[in-house]
Amino acid sequence: MNKLKKSEVIIIGAGRNANLLTCVLEKNNIKIKAILDDNPKDRVLDYIVNSIDTYPLENSSLIISIASPKIRHEMDVRLSNKNIDWYCYIDPLAFTHHHITVGEGSFIAPFAFCSNAKIGKHCMILPHVGLGSGVEIGDYSLISHGATIASETTIGSGCTIGMGARISAGLKIGNNCRISSNTVVRRNMPDGTLAVQKSKTIIF
Repeated sequence: MNKLKKSEVIIIGAGRNANLLTCVLEKNNIKIKAILDDNPKDRVLDYIVNSIDTYPLENSSLIISIASPKIRHEMDVRLSNKNIDWYCYIDPLAFTHHHITVGEGSFIAPFAFCSNAKIGKHCMILPHVGLGSGVEIGDYSLISHGATIASETTIGSGCTIGMGARISAGLKIGNNCRISSNTVVRRNMPDGTLAVQKSKTIIF
């Protein structure tokens, strides 16, 4: 587990998830140095949002709050050459085992159950997610509130798993897949496919 111990962090992205990250980090006595966005129009809680391009980033620790896997990937590529550290946060109220591995820049929220999962870089694991034994989550993937992924399932890179989704054990979900809220998935999904729950039927 490569959780960095930093006293202050810069949050990239000023959308709804920035509120979540700000509250969680401050609750655990981690100072928010700045919140940055490409369109710095609004405030996030007590913070004025600054521009990513004009704020000095060197020698800082950053975490991306943006939900979109595609944009998180783009931000990783865009900012990684600026002499920064990507901050990996695992909340003390998340259940993890010492065999878990978590990549740089990832965020594991309170009340997530992750056991011995293998989680890639710049992933977001939101509250009340359940990851069974041996689950693997690819880089940049977002696992939304209350989703459950059963044991030995592999989620590819750049995936979005919606709130309350249920994924059966031993499956392979390809790269850049989307599973909508409350959908039950019982078979493998090829790269770039969409699963939606409609009248209890899975549609790819």
